[in-house]
Amino acid sequence: MNSRLLFVAAATLLLTIATTLAQPEPVVPITRNQHPHSWYAEQSRLWQEVVSKEPTNAPAWFNYFLATRYVRITSWNHSEYNQANYQDLGNIVAQMEKHIPNSFEFHYASFYYVDDIAQHNRHLFRAHQIAPDRVDIYPHLLVTHELNQDQKRATVIAKKYDQSGHASPSLLDWNYNMLAPLAEDAILFVNGDNDSYPKWILQYARGMRPDVVVIEVGMLYIDDFRTKVLKRIGLPSFPGEETYPDFTDFIRAFFRHAIQHSKRPLYFATTLYQKYTSKISNDLYNEGLALRYRAQSYDNLKVQADNFEKYFRLDYLQVDDIDDVSKGIVNRLDLNYLYSFADLYKYYLTNGNLTQATKVKNLLNAIAGRGGNPEAVNFVEECLAEQQ
Repeated sequence: MNSRLLFVAAATLLLTIATTLAQPEPVVPITRNQHPHSWYAEQSRLWQEVVSKEPTNAPAWFNYFLATRYVRITSWNHSEYNQANYQDLGNIVAQMEKHIPNSFEFHYASFYYVDDIAQHNRHLFRAHQIAPDRVDIYPHLLVTHELNQDQKRATVIAKKYDQSGHASPSLLDWNYNMLAPLAEDAILFVNGDNDSYPKWILQYARGMRPDVVVIEVGMLYIDDFRTKVLKRIGLPSFPGEETYPDFTDFIRAFFRHAIQHSKRPLYFATTLYQKYTSKISNDLYNEGLALRYRAQSYDNLKVQADNFEKYFRLDYLQVDDIDDVSKGIVNRLDLNYLYSFADLYKYYLTNGNLTQATKVKNLLNAIAGRGGNPEAVNFVEECLAEQQ
């Protein structure tokens, strides 16, 4: 056998072994731990093979559904997968209804899939009724109770989730550092799951900062929620998203509405898309992980320093080997500290506080190093070089 044939035979053998050894792995919500696109594509294929052989295997069906759903979410080109992937998900849910119709997994997958809010909630509550101790559904229940502005039920589920130990400690610390320093009776606008429900756990389960109203901006398009939360914070009514060209214009207008009518301190999470706050950016001042709206300038560097020294939980930022399923998610969220910490580093050097300057410098290097973002590393290197 010549060398070319030997190479082909060896490559074929290796591919066969790799395919044989490939095993399906549990797929957890992407908000807890995110994998590369290729991993989800492989898991979708592997779990499809399992359900084809074991059509009543409910956990396998749910892993197949989640992996297939995350194939689109992690794609660089979402539009490439949108229609085909949605059809695939619909087919999976239809097959789940056929083979495991009364299962937790079917109703949980249907909750993810359906668009109608009433059906959305029906499947969520039915899943919880079937398996009340399944903690992976608790964040969704918490969000739903918050949508309904039902603080009583939100408190019950937040305490259950907190007591389960399932919530990421690092994610709670990150959210604590945004929530703790805010002015009394503040309104805080946030963006997404990991920027919202951990704060509600801190508020409802641990009694932290109940005076602050945390508003996840994606919820504002829902008329019932918007009406209730506006009443809660004492603002006049505001028209729905359909009256604006797109969601960005809607959010910008809502922010202007809050600025015009609210007497409460207004904060905007650093995780918000900049396009949402671009029209008011000249009046936003960084205080750490949140930007405060103020019509008149003030010494926000002093506020940042006070927050850093008096409020921030820094221990989790100084440890590289944290045993936390959401470590990758938190490492990326931690990049939101960089602009504030860069300002603090210069501030402490200018004021001759070398102890604090060194602490901040070490944190800048650690955060940038773990964040997996070359631009963040370059930003920190340039920041530190400027002060040499």
